[in-house]
Amino acid sequence: MKGNKQRVILASTSEQENYILKRKIDPIVYDLGPIQFMSVRPQGVPSSLDSSVSLVAINTPSFNSQARLAITDSRRLGYRGPIMVLSKIDTVEAVKEIKAMENVVLLEKPYDVKDLQGVVRKFILARKVEQRIYRRYHTVQRAEVEIVGRDRKSATTLFNLSRGGCYFEFPRTTEVKVGDTLRMTIELSEVNRRYAMPAKVVWTTAMGMSGGHGVGVEFIGRGDVESNPIGL
Repeated sequence: MKGNKQRVILASTSEQENYILKRKIDPIVYDLGPIQFMSVRPQGVPSSLDSSVSLVAINTPSFNSQARLAITDSRRLGYRGPIMVLSKIDTVEAVKEIKAMENVVLLEKPYDVKDLQGVVRKFILARKVEQRIYRRYHTVQRAEVEIVGRDRKSATTLFNLSRGGCYFEFPRTTEVKVGDTLRMTIELSEVNRRYAMPAKVVWTTAMGMSGGHGVGVEFIGRGDVESNPIGL
């Protein structure tokens, strides 16, 4: 994405909240830039949209009428890009409402800053992601990756994991690209199990959170589970 002028709209209830949110995102900007941040209130989102907008981040204490209106008005005006909602969720109905929205991701407060950075990176690189249903758990875990259709396996390190997917890094650039189908073999030593999961690559970055070549995948089917007394 480098070389393409992008804008990220930060829509919090105050300028101070927008400033704090930008500071949390800043550490990953050099890998995604050039990016221009625009600070508005939620009600100002629709009038701030144009073709250069890569992401809208709506940051409110709870998922309220202002947040809803910002999303519905943006879609009504033709914006189909990614929207991230950072909010506390008080009801099951609100969760269902957000999950039903196209290209909208909920990051429920309180959230981990690394989780925020990962979602922003994924949105800007992939431009479209599935709604997240499960929380992600940060880890440092060994794994093995095999690209389906190629007779090659590579060792890697897992940095976060959920029931819907995971993020891992290689120490150097690899042939893995968006759209590839992988077979992930993940060893969970805490429960003495090894999981073999089919997955699809949804985004990559040359500069991951620990400096390696980062890859984000979603799991696309049921995997196999076996006891693993001796490890990979």
